[in-house]
Amino acid sequence: MNSLIVLLVLLLLISLLYVFILSKQIRRIQRQLAERRDRNTNQPISLELLNTELSLLAANINQCLEIGQQAVSNSIQKENTLRETIASISHDLRTPLTAIKGYLQLLEQDNLTDGQMEKLVIIKKHVDEMALLTEHFWEYSYFSLCQQDIPLKRINLANLTAENLANYVSQLENKGLSVTYKHDKPLFVRADENYTTRILQNLIQNCITHSVGDIEIELKNIGNVVILSVKNPVQKDIDLNVQHIFDRFYTADKSRGKASGLGLTVVNLLITKMGGRAIASLEDAMLEIQIEFLKWMDDK
Repeated sequence: MNSLIVLLVLLLLISLLYVFILSKQIRRIQRQLAERRDRNTNQPISLELLNTELSLLAANINQCLEIGQQAVSNSIQKENTLRETIASISHDLRTPLTAIKGYLQLLEQDNLTDGQMEKLVIIKKHVDEMALLTEHFWEYSYFSLCQQDIPLKRINLANLTAENLANYVSQLENKGLSVTYKHDKPLFVRADENYTTRILQNLIQNCITHSVGDIEIELKNIGNVVILSVKNPVQKDIDLNVQHIFDRFYTADKSRGKASGLGLTVVNLLITKMGGRAIASLEDAMLEIQIEFLKWMDDK
């Protein structure tokens, strides 16, 4: 009887030890999965204990991870191929568009009737829109594929904003739009001047295209961040989802098929590359886009 009890106790201890070892291996699998996730590695799952069921589990996990990794690689490859194709197409479109715009300018110099001039203005408007979309196509493809780090320098955002606004005075006047620009003092940010210039240009162009009233631009400093705020009124009946306004080819007014193109997508892409972020909000038919730049901390 005593020997039977000893045997049962021994079997229980062996079972507990086996369960402990299995639990240890399961924890090991969990740690390896967490490490793959946090460090973004492709290290396969390995076990110390030769157990048929656990080995089969680890093999299935590794197979699923490999399939997932391959799917991600294929997706990235397809995305890069798409961007390269877009860049190539937009580059090929530039030459004929430039030629068309040149011939339209020559036509303007001819003695056209009022009806012909009216049609010419419509043609020019659509050609300009196509040229802008082509430029955004190229921008998005180029900046998306660019993986190199950009050196951030001390940029006077207040002056750069004023300079870019001055370049669009005639276009703003043609649309009957006025701009209120507010900033307390020169504000310096950590940024790339070319990227920042492109952000400002795209924001202003977006206002010119979509604003139904006067534009408000303001620079303000909050802690370690300098915020560029751009406000413009939009049509009250427009179905505008600010959560998707930075998405590629987001269409605000689906009934008219009027897409915002890639201008704001490029804005979001560029500010993200510089360590900032873009935020959009809509209140009482007033669209506000805030671009958060990192402040130049040596600024006094």
